Amino acid sequence: MEPYPKTSSSEEDIFTDHYLILKTLGQGSFAEVKLALHRHTAVPVAVKFLEKDEDNAFEVMSEVGIVKALDHPNIIKLFHVIKTRKQSYLVMEHADGGDLADYLEKVGRLQAEEARPIFTQMACAVEYCHENGIVHRDIKVENIPLDDKEHFKQCDFGLAVKVTAGQKFKGSNRPA
Repeated sequence: MEPYPKTSSSEEDIFTDHYLILKTLGQGSFAEVKLALHRHTAVPVAVKFLEKDEDNAFEVMSEVGIVKALDHPNIIKLFHVIKTRKQSYLVMEHADGGDLADYLEKVGRLQAEEARPIFTQMACAVEYCHENGIVHRDIKVENIPLDDKEHFKQCDFGLAVKVTAGQKFKGSNRPA
């Protein structure tokens, strides 16, 4: 690993000058998430790669704005956004304990006393989002990773929208 980022002439190398990509963590309909290592600090991070084009420009900007506005212990933290002409890279906290789906597969059915703290953590994250006018719209076990302190966190705000009280939607991410 290099102690300092190398100088690069290519705009697309802006990301790789600072981060070493280790592996793919997940692939969704709209983005890919990779595990990377910050070259200077050796801190592992999750990086969401968002392709930018005319069709998804609103959604990319909306997700970046929403994630930047969130600061809660049960929501994955956004550290940095790198934008190029072709892509946006969302550099986020890496929760290395897998997701809730993996956890449930490993431990099996949970008793109420085991499920209660997980549910409480997610309810607190959802309440925080709603208090800040954000609706996630994609809460599922695959979007609830576990960190090294055994805290479950909400992630993937790709379908999230900013709303005001009483606002209605018409089948897209854009408010009516």
